[in-house]
Amino acid sequence: MDQVEVRPTVDDGSGSLSNSPPPDHTDDKNKSDISVSVDDNTATSHLEKGLSTRQNSCVSKDEDNVKDMFEGALEEVHEDKALVEDREIDNAAKFELQNDIFSMFFLAPYGSASFFYSMIVFAVQIIILILALINKLKADGVDESKLDFKIPARNESEVIYSQFLALIIAVFVSTDVVDSLEVFLIKYDETILHDYPDATWTKWILSNFLRFSEGILGIIVAMVFIVQATDVLDLFLDFTAVLFVSDLDNVAYYIANKGYTGAESVQSLTESMLDVTMCQNERFDDIMGEMTRKKQRRRMLYKRTVFYVILLILLVMMMFVVFYLQDMGIIYTSKCENFQINLPPEEYAFFEKCIKNKSDDEWMQCSDSWKAKGEQGSPINFSQFSGVYKMKTKVNSGGADLSHDGRPHYEQVSPSEDFYPDNRDKPSGIFRYCKNENAWVFTIEGVSKGANANDCSWLLKSPETEADTMDDLPEEDWKVWTGAIDESAVDITCLDCKDTKSNGAPDQAKDSGCNFRGECSEGEDEGTCLCDSGFTGLTCSRCSDCLIQDLEYDNEAKRTFKRLDRSENKPMLVNDRQVHVSNNETGTSKNWVSDKPLQSFFYWNDRYVLWDLEDVVNKTDNGDYSLDSILDFFNSFHAAWEETEPFLVREVSMDRWETQEKAGLLWTDYDSFKTQSRVFTAANSFKLTSKCHEDRTCPF
Repeated sequence: MDQVEVRPTVDDGSGSLSNSPPPDHTDDKNKSDISVSVDDNTATSHLEKGLSTRQNSCVSKDEDNVKDMFEGALEEVHEDKALVEDREIDNAAKFELQNDIFSMFFLAPYGSASFFYSMIVFAVQIIILILALINKLKADGVDESKLDFKIPARNESEVIYSQFLALIIAVFVSTDVVDSLEVFLIKYDETILHDYPDATWTKWILSNFLRFSEGILGIIVAMVFIVQATDVLDLFLDFTAVLFVSDLDNVAYYIANKGYTGAESVQSLTESMLDVTMCQNERFDDIMGEMTRKKQRRRMLYKRTVFYVILLILLVMMMFVVFYLQDMGIIYTSKCENFQINLPPEEYAFFEKCIKNKSDDEWMQCSDSWKAKGEQGSPINFSQFSGVYKMKTKVNSGGADLSHDGRPHYEQVSPSEDFYPDNRDKPSGIFRYCKNENAWVFTIEGVSKGANANDCSWLLKSPETEADTMDDLPEEDWKVWTGAIDESAVDITCLDCKDTKSNGAPDQAKDSGCNFRGECSEGEDEGTCLCDSGFTGLTCSRCSDCLIQDLEYDNEAKRTFKRLDRSENKPMLVNDRQVHVSNNETGTSKNWVSDKPLQSFFYWNDRYVLWDLEDVVNKTDNGDYSLDSILDFFNSFHAAWEETEPFLVREVSMDRWETQEKAGLLWTDYDSFKTQSRVFTAANSFKLTSKCHEDRTCPF
């Protein structure tokens, strides 16, 4: 096109036109640029402004040609912009099917090779994931029908960091859930039935539901693997395996697309899927507005919202596990909290050493109470610390106290269930974990093997172990300190009653935690055993009908003993054995008269004893001994710290099934027991006779 010089004219008031200064010339190349620069709003505005100016001026014939040229260029600009916008809308409205077996299921005819191929792959995925989930959640022990998440009680910091990282990765790579939820953005297009007659609306919804189910199940299984992990390498090995199974639908599509299935129809379908598109949902159009770039951003926002909601839920669950169940010690409360622990009869002469070495530089807490005990010449007998040990818990959260090397510790409690070591004025035994020894240890506050002891001051020590609680501790091969290291054993029995009854099965009508002779109590006494008639003990392990109801001994004076009950049919127990008190009860007042000796027959340390209670039991206003005062004595009883001592001692007997009337055991007085060689002979034995309340025999 020839260049035409156009000079706008203006009316100077004389009726003639005068030319204005020549404007800048725009060559043909620049005009062409304007016509194709459809996205340049500035150029378009400039053309429109120029055209408006030309329309308001007087022009020559040549100038009319220029006007036509500008109008044509502007029209081309608007047409090109409309085409581009239409193309953008068209592209945004299209939805390409996912390249996986779920899209194959949607398009494949019923009964075809592609249909069965997609269903088999889906079934394999679900079966593997379910089997893995069952294996991870199956409870250990007798009742495998219950689920157990097996969350570790604690984890090292590097494992915790890896768990959070694995969660994020799991959501990023598990796209099936987000992809399936796009069904709410996509309109089912019935025209697809012309090419794929079986691609119905029902199959469209079902295919997305299957994709969603597989994706959610994969995330759940991955979550279980992650929270149960205790090792970084094992965590990512298991996690990678789960992700591979979750991705089998995509792998199966790739195999089919490459023709490895051997069925041409399957390969042909995977190739034709690449050209299949669906339309944007019209209902979604109404909500979101016209199809523009803004709507595309909203669509992406929808997908991202779904993604981050899933991620947030998993992270909150992980934080609950790590910072509440683990760090707060809550998870330990699902373990056994109460144990009956019988310690060996070995002794350690710590008290005597305390008298000889009064310097605090040489002995760590050589208090006046230790010195006073040492003056009596009594060594520590570890069996005196046998009894019930309870997990120490936090007051506020109720979780386990993890102040000892990140694991719970267990303190000795009295026979009374509501009496704790904090209420005692004398130290009690403690079982706790010691990192320095990589083992569980038994300690007594203030007692050590030396002033510079750096081994947790253990008096008994388990074999090396990583056990988190006492549930998993061995009973053999313990070390015991007697001034030298000896071998010994510790008897550990969980006292928590777990409801293990089968539903309506007669042979499982009782709980195994109560030796199938009782049931777990509920309410205030939850976790304790309610024993059947004829049985007693913390775990209903003793036959009360065969234990002594009345006991007599004849040594210058005949005395009779009766069982001491805390409440009706609930006997007082010391070391899981019944207590008997001399029978001087008057009428129904539950009082014992003061003009006769008050004595008790019970299990002390590792043997039975006869103990005078007159100086340790408070009297009532009328001078008699009340039941409450006798119970108070046994509630706070600790063999190691009692100021009084027994007057008769029997031979050692550690048999937990033993009854008091067992024949053949000999007795001696306590003074001889302390100062002599502790040889029990018939000459100084104490004869006992017993009577069962009813003529019954024990079933064991």
